[in-house]
Parts: sequence; C-alpha cells; structure tokens
Amino acid sequence: MLDFDGQYHQLALALRLGNAAAFEVVGSDGKKNYQFLFSRFIKMIENDEDGTLIDHPRKSLVIQSLARTITYYEMKKPTELEAEIRNMKRNDPASFMIIPSYTVSPSSHHNHIYTLIIYKQEHDYLVAKIDKFSANTNMGNHLSTIPADHLEKLSKILFATKLEHHSESKINIIDAINQLSETPPKNLDFDMREYALVPVCPILEPLTTFRSALYHCQKATFTPPFAEGKVKPKFCSSMVFRKRFYQTFLGENTKHNEKFSQLWKHYEQRKNITGLKETISRDDFVDISDDFVKKVYEDPKTPKKFVKNQSVEVAPYYYHVFYDDSRRLKRLDAHINAIIDGTDQPFKEGFRQKVKAKSQRFGGTVKTVKDRIFSDRQTSKSNATDVPLPTSPTQTSFTQTNFNHRVVDATNKSNFLSKHIPKKHTDIIR
Repeated sequence: MLDFDGQYHQLALALRLGNAAAFEVVGSDGKKNYQFLFSRFIKMIENDEDGTLIDHPRKSLVIQSLARTITYYEMKKPTELEAEIRNMKRNDPASFMIIPSYTVSPSSHHNHIYTLIIYKQEHDYLVAKIDKFSANTNMGNHLSTIPADHLEKLSKILFATKLEHHSESKINIIDAINQLSETPPKNLDFDMREYALVPVCPILEPLTTFRSALYHCQKATFTPPFAEGKVKPKFCSSMVFRKRFYQTFLGENTKHNEKFSQLWKHYEQRKNITGLKETISRDDFVDISDDFVKKVYEDPKTPKKFVKNQSVEVAPYYYHVFYDDSRRLKRLDAHINAIIDGTDQPFKEGFRQKVKAKSQRFGGTVKTVKDRIFSDRQTSKSNATDVPLPTSPTQTSFTQTNFNHRVVDATNKSNFLSKHIPKKHTDIIR
C-alpha cells in the first residue's frame, strides 16, 4: 500500500493542486504508484451503487480490466503481457487494458505522460492514445489498428515502457507503436478542456483515460460508426467524477481524512470560479489555477512533507521520466527500434542484477532512483537551514544555485543546467 504522503501527492495531481515534482512512473516506485492509482479506479467502480460510472451487469468485467494494469506491473516477461492481451474478450468495450505511456526527450523542459487503451477485435487490436493536454491538436488523441501478427512486438514495446532506461532516451511511445500498423491512425476529435503547463500529467492523464474508457462502454467511441464532429467523452461533470475519486482515499484514519478533505475543499473553491467558462479567459484560468496551488502550499493544514517535496530545494523543477545516465542502462529508443526491426535480444530476468554486480565488482557505484535524484540533498541542507516555501509551480525566484541542488549526478548536471529557468510555465514548450 502506498504511504500517506504518496497518496496525498496523487490526489493533489488529480485535482491540479500540486506538481509532479519527483513522481516516479517507471521502475519499482512507478509500479507502486500506478498499482495504487488503479486500485482507486477499481474502488470507484465497486462504490458505484447508482450506476453513474458503469451499468451493473458490466461492473465485474470493468474491474477485471482495471486489474490488468495492476497485474501488468507484476509481470516479469513480455510474453506474460502478450498472453494477457490475447485473452481479452473480442469486440467488448468493457474488456480493455490501460497502460500509462509517455514522450521523453533530454532536451525538452518537461516530459509528458499520456495513456493508452488496448482493445481486442476480431482480427486485430486497437490502441487508443488519450491525451487531455494535446486534445485540441491534430492527432492529439487518435486510434491505431495493430495486426494480430504484431502483438508480440506491441507487447515487448509496452513491457519496456515500465522499466528504467537511460536519461538520454528520446522517443514518443505511440509513434513507435504506430510503426506496427498497416494503416494510418484515425484522429479522435475529442472535446477536452486543456490544462495549464504545470506537470500534473502522471495522474491526471490516466484519470482522464479511465473516464474515456467508461464513456466508450456507454457510447461507442473507438469503433465504427464514428461520430461526426467533436465528441465530449464525459457522462457526468468533472466535479462529480473527481469526487468519486477523492472519496476512495477516505478511510479509518481521521487525521488523514482531514488532510484529504481540506485538499478537496480547495478544489471545490477553484472549480466554482473556473467553472464559469464563458467569463474566464485562458490566461485568467492559468492565473487562478496558480493562485489555488499557492493557497494549498500556504495552508497550515497541508502536510508539511508535501510542501517540502514540492519546493525548489528538494524537487526537480523540470519533470522527466528518466534521470539516470549510467552506462548500465540502455536508451529506450534504441531498445524499441531493435524490437521493431526484430533485432532485440531475448529478455533475461535478472539482467539488471547481473549488471549491478559487474559494475560493483569493477569499482562502480549503482544508485537507486531516490539516491540519484536526491544525492545532493545533504549538501543542500548544509548550506541552508530552512526549505523555502514554494509559491507555485511557476515560481519565478529559482536561481542557478539552488537549481543545482535538485540535479543528481555530476554527469547529469550539464544537461539540466543548460536549460534556462522559465519565468512562467506558459513559457515552457513540451
């Protein structure tokens, strides 16, 4: 079970009241984070007594579909994933698999997380890319058809995305998957409200995709006949859906419940303002969102550890999926290109342990993810007695000096320090 701090961070990201900071989406911590998130999705369905989310006859099948993602993070070999996808029900919108995905580049400011939904058809497989952030761009959301004889390669690609890779990796996962298709992807013209360039995508995007998958169960979205014009894949308001999500965090610990409830109150207050779409411009929307994040940081009821972990002295300002430039790790783009070309090596369980042992035998040091990200923290603490309170995810007071404290190994620093610190998150281009 994810600890309270991890749970609070996930709820803050879902409500856009914090930023991703050092949120992990790959490796062992990524597994822990997403297994907890999808357990919340399952609890939402279990608690859905009035059939708002899904009709009662299909509840068990949807729960089974959500459990596939939890199982995915336990899998040891790509062949296990291939078998799981192959065993899904054909042409059934309630039978699916959701997998978080991403586009990464060492030269971009923020990496971006989006989400994929896999469906099984009669003779092939559908992969829907759902991306709320890019919803209003051409092919921001789209649907790809993958022939059945490419399922092995598709499974290898999807399996690889949950593992750690070299920080110099540069790839958009859906672009690689589309190479397996024999037909161009179909644009999904979804009407989704964009969100500010604060990195909340690791949680907000899977939450949006979950709702899209449930909408498809009620009204076919990913299969013909396709609707003409824009489609709004919503069956209830955002506040209602997020409240169902928030309620899954409430348990027997009264103190924790009070913290979660206070965070929800901030969301309700902001929603009462930004919900007036006809009177709120995009710039005003961004400013209001920033103001409420600042309110959360300054609220004495907000957990101090959350505020600290969001601060410039602790968290990396630019959100990246991979931070490690160790030679033991392979670039993900090279690995996936080899899969597509058919030149990849068979996956060997325990490979990482062997590399680690060899590296240590020759005097090398292999650090954990947290060691790599926070290796400067003790140095940082020796230079400052207090951690500055973050004013917002777009804080303008970041300096080159305290930015150094957020960067891990010396060999990584040149990559991160070569990027200028933007004055506002609206200056950042993903």
